[in-house]
Amino acid sequence: MEILATQAALTGAKKNPDGVIRGVEVLSKKPPVLSEPCAYQVSTDSYLVWTQESRTLRLWDVVPDGRVTGRNPLANLPLAELRRMGTPDELVPAVRAARSASALEGIGLPMEALSRLRFRLLQALHGTPLRPENLIRRAVGSDHLADFLRGRLTELLLNLDPGQTEIVDLAGPGPVIVRGVAGSGKTAVALHRIRRLLGGASPLSRPRILYLTYNRSLARAATELLASMGVPPSELTVQTLHKWCTSLVERTGRLQSRRINSKGRAMRQFDVARPDFPTLCSGRYDHSELPRELANAGCA
Repeated sequence: MEILATQAALTGAKKNPDGVIRGVEVLSKKPPVLSEPCAYQVSTDSYLVWTQESRTLRLWDVVPDGRVTGRNPLANLPLAELRRMGTPDELVPAVRAARSASALEGIGLPMEALSRLRFRLLQALHGTPLRPENLIRRAVGSDHLADFLRGRLTELLLNLDPGQTEIVDLAGPGPVIVRGVAGSGKTAVALHRIRRLLGGASPLSRPRILYLTYNRSLARAATELLASMGVPPSELTVQTLHKWCTSLVERTGRLQSRRINSKGRAMRQFDVARPDFPTLCSGRYDHSELPRELANAGCA
């Protein structure tokens, strides 16, 4: 099940990763539904606020318990609303008297009703907003999220907006050029598209993927993120542009120097090897883009 999360939820989850991971694993096994907001207990005094839509689990916040001191949000709920939430008639008085999420625990409520009523109380205490634009991070499953919360991953992917998802799902051969400012999600789009291209093909017809970056740290991060998304490292090559160009020129037998990252030298050696590129690269690669990328990297 795909997981979307707010920064508030991830920050709170890192304080109690085991409890949140256990909760997410339980919730991921629920049948796909369109759910109203609920709260799952992840420790003796903290709760994970969540909703579920189809096969997507949304994590909104991790909040502490507390005691409502003003107007009790449950005291004036109509009987019809309490019944709709799954509250048995005989437990209505006890529910209306509860002033904290923990006070609901010992009443004997069905789990669905308990989760919904917890949320009503916690929202009164903390004012937890459920704004879709705050769901900024995405995990492809509970194991992916667990790796992040336990420190095995340094970052989760940015969530994709509808326009970015459309790019990821584009069909057909040929190059696709995606341009955007720093932080606009180009890397997230590229990594999701790699996963889709490899995941949607049979083992016998999967394309070989080459993913180039400008620096080593991004190459390492991309490799880490793709592995956490279930993409085996053996099915793609992730390198910096400079390292790949060096290896490509070496394969032509025309490399004049190992130092090709100085201004102008990379482009000159690229031009020397250019005639051999059609036999070294797939015909679907847009060779016209490579000189431009070298220039953008300050190599020409």
